[in-house]
Amino acid sequence: MYKNLLEILRCPICNEKLDIEGHIDKELVEGNLVCTRGHTWVVKEGIVDFKSKEQETRNNWSIMYEAFDYKTWDDILLSKLSPKQLEAGEITHNKIVETLRSEARDWVLDIGTGRGILLKAMLEAGIKNIVCLDLSYEVLKCDRIKFLERFPHIEVNYIACDAKSLPFEDMTFDMAVSLAGFTNMHEEVHQALKESVRVSKKGVLSAATISECEHIKSVEEERFTLIHDLGEKTTIDTVIKEETFKVLMCQIKPS
Repeated sequence: MYKNLLEILRCPICNEKLDIEGHIDKELVEGNLVCTRGHTWVVKEGIVDFKSKEQETRNNWSIMYEAFDYKTWDDILLSKLSPKQLEAGEITHNKIVETLRSEARDWVLDIGTGRGILLKAMLEAGIKNIVCLDLSYEVLKCDRIKFLERFPHIEVNYIACDAKSLPFEDMTFDMAVSLAGFTNMHEEVHQALKESVRVSKKGVLSAATISECEHIKSVEEERFTLIHDLGEKTTIDTVIKEETFKVLMCQIKPS
């Protein structure tokens, strides 16, 4: 983690400010954070670890990375995408980046970073002051390694924590973004969305791929619509529509 994160980070237990035990010049790779009430949290391999628990049914990266390293998994999952899906992904990423360029001047929060697909697009576009958040310490550890190698001069902060209780004050970020992060949260998604809106000055931008296969199309689309329905400030648009899938994007603005 970089020293500037201390400006916005709060203890997930008591919401007090955190400070570093000891001294760093710029980045803390190994060490401890302590709040004013004495709660201590570990930073290891550059990741702030708030002891969140990975999902057991999907995206359990600790188990997945026991089978293959992150580079192999990236290659495997990329090979499963069709040219149309790759094109749709690029269009979606560009739309999110365009919005950030016009709306975000300071901090940006990436919810459910996963393997860093959206993070890569943001870094390539020169978006700065990004904070990446995921339940999985393991996937964030791998993200830090690969993106520090590709973008050594851009500071990205990584936090392993639960999106249902974000360790930030109200309106800390210009925007929160997510690529399929919310649709993977199941019954916890509404609280995570409310928290994301709470910490964002200009709201939340979320995108996900919806299958056009008849037996699951209506279920996936209905679920996307329901979980993002936080009131009249919500808009949902179709980014791209193909024969077998489409991409929906939702923007939720604070009241």
